[in-house]
Amino acid sequence: MNDMKRHDNQRVQRMMKTCLSKRPCRRPTTHFYVASDADQLYDITITYLGSTSPNKNILFSFRLSADVLDLNVTTCIENGGVIMAHRNHLQIRFSDVVLRADVIVDARNRLNIANTQVGFGSISSGGVNFDNNYYNLLVQKLAKFIDKKC
Repeated sequence: MNDMKRHDNQRVQRMMKTCLSKRPCRRPTTHFYVASDADQLYDITITYLGSTSPNKNILFSFRLSADVLDLNVTTCIENGGVIMAHRNHLQIRFSDVVLRADVIVDARNRLNIANTQVGFGSISSGGVNFDNNYYNLLVQKLAKFIDKKC
C-alpha cells in the first residue's frame, strides 16, 4: 500500500471512529455508536476517481468491511422543548458488514462522508433476528446517519 492510500485508510478509520462514538442527544434523531470501548477494526479499500470525473468535490471513495459490527442505537426526541434519549435499543449485531461511500470536501474545506450504501449479512439483537422490514429500516437509518454525522 502506498503512503497516500495508507494515509487515507487511516483517515477513514478515524472518521468512522468519531462518527460511531457515543454522544449526547442534541436534536431529535437516531444515534448509532459502537457498543464496546475497543477500537473497531475495518478492512478498507480506497479508490481514487479519475481526473475526468465530473464530481470534483469527491476526494476518494472507499469500501469498508467488517465481520461483525456491534452497535448501540439511541432514539432522541424532543419533549416540551427538551431533547432527551427516548429509547435505548438493545445492542444490535450486524454481521458481514459492507459499507461503500465517498469522502467529500465541503464548501468549508472539511471532510465528510457522503453517498453511503450499507449492506449486512444479518442483523440480530439479543439472539433475535429481525424481519426484512425492520432490517431495511435500520439499513436506511444507518446510511442516513453516516451521511449526516460523518
